[in-house]
Amino acid sequence: MELNTGLLMLKRICSSISLLLLFLSASAQAGLMVSEQKVRLLPPSAPNTAAYMQLMNHTNKPMELVGVSSDVAERTEIHTMVEHNGMMRMQQLTSLVIEPMASVALKPGGNHIMLIGLKQPLSAGDEIAITLEFADGSQHTVKAKASAEIDAKDSGEHHHHHHHH
Repeated sequence: MELNTGLLMLKRICSSISLLLLFLSASAQAGLMVSEQKVRLLPPSAPNTAAYMQLMNHTNKPMELVGVSSDVAERTEIHTMVEHNGMMRMQQLTSLVIEPMASVALKPGGNHIMLIGLKQPLSAGDEIAITLEFADGSQHTVKAKASAEIDAKDSGEHHHHHHHH
């Protein structure tokens, strides 16, 4: 009997929390901050492209990115670059952990998001919605601008410091 009332309370609390989360601004959602989001603009014939961004975890718990999705592509995957027989190759990641009070750069030549099987060619300045899915069930949708101006220099290597309080 007590278990049932406990579960009911939990359900009520959970639905209040989800309502609360809806009202919080997207950028502050669950302590995640996203910046520098861009999608690489490739020739219209290119079937795939990549998205880059900075993910900052402003909480005291690790955040685990377990999935990504976007309406502009058939499939959206988290990838990294690995060296294989002297060649750099892409490899799909099942998840990506952002440590507490740290940031992860999704950048050319490193971890990035692949948009596979583009449904239509992108144009410069297009805003592409990408939904980041986390292990705790939370989702975070960001808008990334399509741009041909992407190089490794401005992808925020200098953001790799950890804050010690």
